[in-house]
Amino acid sequence: EQNALGVEIWQHLGDTYEELQNSLEAEAAYRQSLDIALARFGANHPRTSAQQQQLANVLLGAGKLAEAERLLSLAQDSLLARWGPDSTQLAEQEGMRGMVALERDEPAESERLLTDSVRIWRSRNEIDAHAADLCHLAQAQNEMGRDEQADGNRRECLDALRGKAHPDPRS
Repeated sequence: EQNALGVEIWQHLGDTYEELQNSLEAEAAYRQSLDIALARFGANHPRTSAQQQQLANVLLGAGKLAEAERLLSLAQDSLLARWGPDSTQLAEQEGMRGMVALERDEPAESERLLTDSVRIWRSRNEIDAHAADLCHLAQAQNEMGRDEQADGNRRECLDALRGKAHPDPRS
């Protein structure tokens, strides 16, 4: 079906394939969901940006960084217009894009994106739940020779991660 229900069906199918660790089928399902969302809702609709993010996640895992970055960039424009520059939706998006930029050996772009993501999480007192962005920011800063900043962010990241220790001591 080429409607909202079709988007959800293909998305849930993609989610199921992801849980089964079948990335090829997950990618195909998310692509179908995105195609329907684009046709039904257009490029700037929240459902379309959600599908772009889902597909980008799978593509990241498959090492398809250029396509993942393109999808994340398209989704970011929609998120910024809908939720604004200080939204958690944008912070998540920028964190993902910052990680992709690191993988693509673009530390300056990574630092720019992750700095904004960390700013948003800090302003909402949620930085502990998003320590990975701090860790990636430290890595980008380290690659750019900003050792003092990198050390501070790395320490804060490790402190946040230690605070989230699993209750099972064997883990």
